[in-house]
Amino acid sequence: MESFAPDPNLVTLERFYALIRAKQQKRRVPGLGEKLNFQLEKLSEKGISNLGQLLHRLGTKKNLMELSVQTGILVDDLCLLKREAGSCFPRARGLSLFPGIPYEFVEVLNSAGIKNSRNFFESTQSEAQRKTLSTRTGIPVSRIMEILALCDISRIARVGGTMARNLLLAGVRSVDELAGKQPSDLYDGIESVMVKYKSRAGHISMDSVTLWIVHAQLIRDCRRKEDPS
Repeated sequence: MESFAPDPNLVTLERFYALIRAKQQKRRVPGLGEKLNFQLEKLSEKGISNLGQLLHRLGTKKNLMELSVQTGILVDDLCLLKREAGSCFPRARGLSLFPGIPYEFVEVLNSAGIKNSRNFFESTQSEAQRKTLSTRTGIPVSRIMEILALCDISRIARVGGTMARNLLLAGVRSVDELAGKQPSDLYDGIESVMVKYKSRAGHISMDSVTLWIVHAQLIRDCRRKEDPS
């Protein structure tokens, strides 16, 4: 079964920095910029090859200070790096934040102990789990599949409940599908949906769409490492 969040030990340092670079296409990340290659080189020299190892070395103020001395990377830059690392991991969202999920569904799911997108995602991975949940709650399996798609898509950085619904309406039903999209095609699809349904999700840019795809590819590839089958 797939975990809601990727295993940080499966996220290579190179993939983590690729995600940071994708973010910089939309907005400059203070303190990183042209320093990225230097940081990657110095961290690699210290045997740090994945995000799990990096987070361990940044876990306490003492560790962070020691790593700064060892690598020559400024403390402020390491603090920014630690903050960026947190964005690799999805945030659980309340089910009421997803447009189109009826209030009565949210209530019955809450009563069943499923209170957010993480709970729902991890409770509906298999067909058997979905059928069992449908029997317990009275929610049709088709609607459970719809909510699962929303919870899956919302694992992507900067994709909230409304944008997850827009992506679903644009034909994206999973992180894996998002990972295989071309930025220009996805951008056009999202724009069409937002105009058609008068979405209030706010402005999107090609840079935003590219970031979503890069993050989706990271999550997809971590899953494949966990379960090669």
